[in-house]
Amino acid sequence: MEDLSLIILVTTDVHGFLLPFDYTKDAEDIHGSLAQISTLIQDIRKKEDHVLVFDAGDLVQGNASALFAKDPIHPAVACLNAIGYDGWVLGNHEFDYGSDFIYRSVQGFQGDVLLGNIQSKQDPSFFKPYQIYEIGDFKLGVVGLTTPLVGEFKEKTSLKRDFSIEDPKLALERILQDLPPVDSLVGIFHMGIRNENNHENTGVRDVISDAKGAFDAIAAAHMHQLEPGILVDKTLVAEAGMFASHLLRLDLAFEKSQGRYQLVDRRSSLIPVYLDQEVIAPNPEIIHLLKPYHQKAREKSEEILGKVLEPMDKSREGEHLYPIGSYPSPLTSWMGTVLLEASQADLVAFHLDNPYPHLEIGPFRKKDIYRNYHYAGGEMSVYEIKGWQLKKYMEWSASYFNRIEPGDVTVSIDEKRARRKYSTFDFFYGISYTMDLHMPKGNRIVQLSYRDGRKIQDEDTLKIGVNSYRMKALTSPGGLLEKADVPFLYSTIDEDRFGPKKGRIQDLLKEDIRRRKCLTKDFPPSFTVLGPDLSSSEAKATLELIKKGILVLDYNPTTSINIYEPMDPEEEEALYSRLGLNLPFLEDAQKGQVYLAIFKALSQ
Repeated sequence: MEDLSLIILVTTDVHGFLLPFDYTKDAEDIHGSLAQISTLIQDIRKKEDHVLVFDAGDLVQGNASALFAKDPIHPAVACLNAIGYDGWVLGNHEFDYGSDFIYRSVQGFQGDVLLGNIQSKQDPSFFKPYQIYEIGDFKLGVVGLTTPLVGEFKEKTSLKRDFSIEDPKLALERILQDLPPVDSLVGIFHMGIRNENNHENTGVRDVISDAKGAFDAIAAAHMHQLEPGILVDKTLVAEAGMFASHLLRLDLAFEKSQGRYQLVDRRSSLIPVYLDQEVIAPNPEIIHLLKPYHQKAREKSEEILGKVLEPMDKSREGEHLYPIGSYPSPLTSWMGTVLLEASQADLVAFHLDNPYPHLEIGPFRKKDIYRNYHYAGGEMSVYEIKGWQLKKYMEWSASYFNRIEPGDVTVSIDEKRARRKYSTFDFFYGISYTMDLHMPKGNRIVQLSYRDGRKIQDEDTLKIGVNSYRMKALTSPGGLLEKADVPFLYSTIDEDRFGPKKGRIQDLLKEDIRRRKCLTKDFPPSFTVLGPDLSSSEAKATLELIKKGILVLDYNPTTSINIYEPMDPEEEEALYSRLGLNLPFLEDAQKGQVYLAIFKALSQ
């Protein structure tokens, strides 16, 4: 063999999207699934001679994955086997379900589980730090690493009892010393390109800084970013996003000269499952394999926990003010009530995963919890916080949004914050406050008091319940509360304090609705938002067009709809044409004037 072309395919952060179906919505979702990825892999294997396939972790958390955590073989692992994956690097969420799940899954996977910076205390050789794949006389080394923060994410579980976690940079140094000579070295790392929450050695850039260009390519993961490929210290690094929406393809070309293979070309690309209405069809074999799991997941998501007797997802300030989950509603007040009671704190902070919260009158089903709070591992950890620290945290949360300008009728998100992996806007419950989005960032919490009306002073000490991931981000190097003393007290998942009850947020909400049996809107609100001026007829008409779906907001909009902005003549003409309206053209019109004319015409 002389020249060699090698294709390496990588998926990451699938998070339970095995089929093109979202169990939180109980609806088809064609924007990504392992079944569709399988079709892409099959097609590439038919065209190419040398193909290796890897998953970079966080395969099993989310989208009903937890239902099958105690199965002999998890359906996600069965999928990897059926597709023929060569390797799997465990992500932090693989450890959500305990040590028994890890041992079962690793033993059930037919490929190589690569994990160089975590060892089983029971069997130090249980994970492979690397594997060498031979194609004729060509040798490819593949190293697997995962985020060292997995220990912090799971600090109240059995993880640290059963596994030892090593700094990935130190682990890589040891691996490179131990690794036999190879013709090419590739990394599959469950970590982002940059450090997470400013913790050193948690991103690819830091971890390989002393590797002196040892890697030809690295597949990053964990941060849910789409990165088609950049050079980091002479290494090609790419990331395939999340939810099996893309397949990462690494093309490596080698020439053999004087008995050695030399890399002559390397490229990376992201292959989408869905693009411009063109959809990759799912592999029928995977559909058939997962049929019983699919049926069970649908049945479980439809399980009725109680009843909703009154509207819970509408803002108390007007039913139109909910394009983004930023306004107080009976839904958020109920969640706050549950978490406050469970945590025994003075106040709680939490977020919604869904910027368009939805809870209909009628049966309350399990999927109604999942669609608004996705994170199965979320808990309430309680910390001591000073009044000034709380204010700083709340101002940071409020800066999630852009400042409201005259004419804005919707709220928009700061572009950098909108691109983050998780929502960074929190609701605070158990206190009373006003958030004024007309004010500049840092000056938006214009009133902050206890429920009895007393003002919260800077030196007051309060107990705050919040997910530990959020607090660690705030107190990490470079974080908002870096070097601030915010003592950890306890967590709702501490069995020594709360007993063997389920203390995860999803479970707390499930048990509460089961106990109440019915939900009404009789939960006291915690805050007031001073938002857009909706008093004009143009503003009201614009919001009615949003309700009707004529004007569509992005899922995380970074710009607001502004009724004072001039309407582009071509856009005005296109709107009339799309709606089949024969309206007179408005010269030099503002958007609000056009939207009002459309609303009046449609109302006749």
